[in-house]
Amino acid sequence: MGKFASCDGYATRDAQRVDFCHVVRFAGAAKTARIAEIRTYLVDGSDR
Repeated sequence: MGKFASCDGYATRDAQRVDFCHVVRFAGAAKTARIAEIRTYLVDGSDR
């Protein structure tokens, strides 16, 4: 186990697509650790 978690995927609406990645850093590795930081990355994927 560690202090980081991530989730990625895409969302579509009509002909638009947005790829995303969420990266979460926790204050510690315990199950009860609070979230210290969240970063979100978005990429316009409509051209695919």
